[in-house]
Amino acid sequence: MAQTPLWMIQGAADSINLPASIETIYQSILASGGTNVHLTLYPELDHMPSIEQARTDPQFLTWVLAQHRY
Repeated sequence: MAQTPLWMIQGAADSINLPASIETIYQSILASGGTNVHLTLYPELDHMPSIEQARTDPQFLTWVLAQHRY
């Protein structure tokens, strides 16, 4: 996964997936040499609202469209 472009998005108030879990995964990928990995925690948002927020984030869309297979 260290070489896979990845942008992880989660609500800081997520009641389904604990934010601490995604932070651990993010740090592990960085420690493994990941260079194209991002983590966004939306403050005060739960699971579904954070997904909806990501869909309207222009930076996220621009980044996704810039990714390609090697």
